[in-house]
Amino acid sequence: MEPVRTVVVPGLGGKAVAVDRRQRVRVTDVEGTQVAALVAIDRADHSRVVDPARTRSSTQRLFPIVGEAFVSSRYEAMLTLVADTSPGVHDSLFAPCDDLMLEFLGAEPGHANCHDNIVAAAAAVGVELETAPATINLFQPNGLEPDGTLRSRPAPSSAGDHVELRAARDLWVIVTACAVDVGLDVNGYHSTPIRVDVFDH
Repeated sequence: MEPVRTVVVPGLGGKAVAVDRRQRVRVTDVEGTQVAALVAIDRADHSRVVDPARTRSSTQRLFPIVGEAFVSSRYEAMLTLVADTSPGVHDSLFAPCDDLMLEFLGAEPGHANCHDNIVAAAAAVGVELETAPATINLFQPNGLEPDGTLRSRPAPSSAGDHVELRAARDLWVIVTACAVDVGLDVNGYHSTPIRVDVFDH
């Protein structure tokens, strides 16, 4: 089936795409070893946003499995995970990278970052965010050790690996190509493109 729309998010970038209720959105790691941070916002009510913390409470897992839903702060289904061809290691704990984090890791001031990319992508489609919401971090190992320590590891995804989600509402889905390319080997020290395809039903 051909997608009804396709957006390619460049390395270090972020874009928003409209996804209608019951449509599927496929997020693909184009070159491999690239984290994609995702936010979903209800197009009719911008206060309804995917909430990773409440999703963890709802599913009783660190990350949903195929067939389970990501929910809003009101515990309403927003996106259901329907397919995953990647190693299946994803994260919902880490905050989107921002300028202060990247400077701490050794980046120059003004380095591209997921926080600013999310806010800018939202503004481009008429959604004003004071700050970026918590993100779903596709292809990012959650790094939770038995002692509770969180560790960052390289994304285990290969070129072409993808995740598919079905929308339960009309959404703006914002996807960034994680901009961490210094200090931590999250994306192989190089941010590369993410492809976003939308399919009917």
